[in-house]
Amino acid sequence: MISPRKVADKYLALEASRWVIKTSPKSKIASIAGNEIDENILSVFGEGMLRYASIRKVSILKGLGRKLKEIYDAFQKAPDLWKKLKEMLGVVSTNQISLYYEFSEKFQGLLDDGERWWAGVKSEMEKDSKIIRFVFQYAANAPTLTSIVQSVIDRNGGGDGKLAKEMERIINPVLRKARNLSDWIGGFFDRHPLLNALTTPAKAYIYWSIWINVTELSWKITDLLKGFLGLISWSDLLKGLPESGIGFLVSLLFPGIPRGWISKSLSIGWNALLVPAVGLQLYFLYRKGLINGEGIPVHITLAVPKTGVEPVHSESGGF
Repeated sequence: MISPRKVADKYLALEASRWVIKTSPKSKIASIAGNEIDENILSVFGEGMLRYASIRKVSILKGLGRKLKEIYDAFQKAPDLWKKLKEMLGVVSTNQISLYYEFSEKFQGLLDDGERWWAGVKSEMEKDSKIIRFVFQYAANAPTLTSIVQSVIDRNGGGDGKLAKEMERIINPVLRKARNLSDWIGGFFDRHPLLNALTTPAKAYIYWSIWINVTELSWKITDLLKGFLGLISWSDLLKGLPESGIGFLVSLLFPGIPRGWISKSLSIGWNALLVPAVGLQLYFLYRKGLINGEGIPVHITLAVPKTGVEPVHSESGGF
């Protein structure tokens, strides 16, 4: 038996799809080969959006028509992506009715497979998120926290010592390749053993989730379609996302990071690399056992003004 909720979602998605097609210029409709994307096919995307929103208890009704129009217009401008999406899903039906049922089943199956993949790796991602935590947790206090980095270096041979040289050898190449936070995170994602091995359903689900939750118009909807097909990299995605999109992506991938840290970090601006540079240095010192998980030097009592992190005193004594 079909649930009342599913029936309601199907009706809302269909009505929104009818509005989109009715209000779209007639000249665009003919651009899709075979005129396959009718109100029923378009409603599949709407049903997927409403299902996602229902599970997470968020409302997208006001933006449903606009987002469906974005999808429709994107396929008008790039009909080859519609063809590639069908090929990727294995959709072979030519009859319009059977095409709707096959596309609906396989598209939802794609998203379900992707959601299951993410559910299986979230705990592993959280364990490996310390580097991201350092970058975002201390972002607003980066200028002050450079004193922690400098203090630890001074206590371990100074700027010409082994520790400083090792830090420079490892961190500088990473930063030289990045122009801003988007570049840095993109490189991190590309190198991450889990994120670098994303399955197609997993990648489709992540792009779908970002698109539903990020409302700014600065993100090209064609990037969503390319994301479904595995034709866009993390770096390319991040370059097109507004700051709220970057924050959503980080919080989705690393659920252990409080949203407040991310919002505070993004609000200070990311065109300079000072913040990720300090975060990387803190992470390096953490891995070396010279500071703890809160960014406080081990065995040292330091006054760290205005960071919101109280220094702790170690009973083990000094260096």
